[in-house]
Amino acid sequence: MKKITAYTDGSAVTKYPYLGGFGVYIKTEDITFRKGFFGTKTGRMELMAVIYCCRAVKNKSNQLIIYSDSQYVCRTCNEWIDNWEKVLFEGKKNVDLLKLLLFELRQFKRRPKLIHIKGHQEIIDEHTEGNNIADLMADYKTQKQWEEDVPLTDLSKFEEDDFEIINRKKYYKKL
Repeated sequence: MKKITAYTDGSAVTKYPYLGGFGVYIKTEDITFRKGFFGTKTGRMELMAVIYCCRAVKNKSNQLIIYSDSQYVCRTCNEWIDNWEKVLFEGKKNVDLLKLLLFELRQFKRRPKLIHIKGHQEIIDEHTEGNNIADLMADYKTQKQWEEDVPLTDLSKFEEDDFEIINRKKYYKKL
């Protein structure tokens, strides 16, 4: 099993047209990519960065370690998301992305681990350097084009295949 180290970041501005983006730097494989959006928020971009990072790792038996400067994303993946699933994400924002995130995390033999790192720091080690690369990739000013961030409304196929009913409640199937 190979250990893969990655860094993710997301950003958005709080004024119209709400430009944002996410950046991913997979250090182990020296891969960087980004995507720009309009009509978005920072939390959505942070979640998308992790989703796309998970999708980029083809061998799901590898151990994926993701460094992020978002406490929200790290705690979501490491602590909260399984309990949120049990209550069908009731009261949560970005439910479409939370469902996709949970699906992507469960594709791995060993669940990816997210580690919080303080953002926007001078480079003092490999992790602050990796975070700064992801941060630059996520910056809306560095995006070449933007597409509209439309929350996924047609999750019917996704839900049909990945949910099961137990005692009249919906739960994700365990893979």
